Amino acid sequence: MHEPSSADPPSARGVGTAPVIPPPRARPSRLVPFLVCGSTSVILFAVAAALRRGHDPVLSDLGAFCCLGACLSGVAAAIFGCVTLTRAIRARAAGAAL
Repeated sequence: MHEPSSADPPSARGVGTAPVIPPPRARPSRLVPFLVCGSTSVILFAVAAALRRGHDPVLSDLGAFCCLGACLSGVAAAIFGCVTLTRAIRARAAGAAL
């Protein structure tokens, strides 16, 4: 490795150059779990509606399980939405208190 000397240009010696600061790490949005669970719930409800239209008992039962999964995913979306909203309200209240 080359050691910097006085014969090197200033930029090679690290003189007059700004330190390299890595960019801040991007944090995923808190809305992502809400959106994922909500869209999964909608898709499962659509699949359940399509499966339960037929007269085949196996497809009807599969549609019932899709409906159950959609309900559970909807509950998860509601929980994530409430947590996100609560954090936003707390952050806004903390910002207003300053």
